[in-house]
Amino acid sequence: MLHTRKFLMVLLLLLSVGISNAQTQKDTLLVGYTAAPPFIINKNATLQGINIWLWKRVAKDLDLKYRFIPMGFSTMLDSLKNGSIDVSINPLTITSERSNKMEFTHSFYASNSTVAVAELSSFQKIYQFIEGFFNINFLKGLLLLLAIILLFGFLGWYFERKANPEHFRGGIKRAFGTVFGGLPLH
Repeated sequence: MLHTRKFLMVLLLLLSVGISNAQTQKDTLLVGYTAAPPFIINKNATLQGINIWLWKRVAKDLDLKYRFIPMGFSTMLDSLKNGSIDVSINPLTITSERSNKMEFTHSFYASNSTVAVAELSSFQKIYQFIEGFFNINFLKGLLLLLAIILLFGFLGWYFERKANPEHFRGGIKRAFGTVFGGLPLH
């Protein structure tokens, strides 16, 4: 319960930031909306939905007087920009263009929205695959792997050369040739 109360208080504070200066000049806030289920549902002239419930809770806790005004989506954004309404409670995507024209509260709903891009051609896919091999981190990893192979190859040769001389003829040069594919280095 305490967690819920803290969440609501923070949300109230954040929502109050989005209220324009027009609030200080009038006693009733004009709240624009467009039906957008499940956030705003206009059913039998009764407003319901997540954003309606949230707004009513905020208005009650802050003792705000308000009036809902139905309007089209683009009209609502223009009305918000020119001050005809004080607040829009519709679910809005925050874009850079909109951020320049209006203020937003913090997001209170997370969705699984994604960005779609055109599919790459086969050539582009191959190019990206090959390009990954020239990445500095990949080359560092490759050098580290090479150093580990050399280290263990040397340790194997050093400790086994006296115990099994028939397997380690030709000295260290041949031993490293064996490590790198079994080919003697001559």
